[in-house]
Amino acid sequence: MINSSLFTCLKPCCLLVFTALLFTGGPKEPAPDNTMVLSYSDDGGKTFAPPEAIALPSSDGTRVLAPTLWIDPKGRFAQTINKLQTGHDRTALTPPSRIEPALMKDGVKLFTDRDYVIHEFPEQVRDLPFLRTSIEKTDAEVTQSGVLFSLTPTIRPAAASQEDALRKAGFTKVDVPEVQLFPGEINRVSLYRKDVKAGERLKFNKMVLLILADGAAVS
Repeated sequence: MINSSLFTCLKPCCLLVFTALLFTGGPKEPAPDNTMVLSYSDDGGKTFAPPEAIALPSSDGTRVLAPTLWIDPKGRFAQTINKLQTGHDRTALTPPSRIEPALMKDGVKLFTDRDYVIHEFPEQVRDLPFLRTSIEKTDAEVTQSGVLFSLTPTIRPAAASQEDALRKAGFTKVDVPEVQLFPGEINRVSLYRKDVKAGERLKFNKMVLLILADGAAVS
């Protein structure tokens, strides 16, 4: 089964954007738990955005293989991914789906395992890249020094605030009003900041959104 997905250019076409598809997961390739991830660089390859899973393993044994990058007639980056399902020899083409860069902008998807999108955010982080992860946990290693901002629910009843964990990790609260990251009173968030160095490991439970600034990179 062949799966073809499209995504728009991450920057205007006059700028050079490096885009990479690669395998991860599993002890070898091919293997049922192979995962395909995508990363891109818009600074000539000096830094790359955190890898984002775009093709996951399937419970029915379907595996992904043979990724190919290309440019469609409209000038958009596109990817072709082969999917092999044991015991099936029929070929089907799935509808194109847009891959959205993880940038702090209105309407951008926040998490890998939820459909929530950005509703409001502090002006200080506008247009900055963020690490799109599960809403349930964040586990990241700093690969390049810089500044990390973070958003977590403000402390209130039933909110999954990670303020204490952020403070223990060296983050300080930024003196700006809380914002409604996505709908729901418990999803009003506060902003935190930390200067980070390569090699630092950051682990948080529940909802912490890490936002990259001043050259910081994470994986």
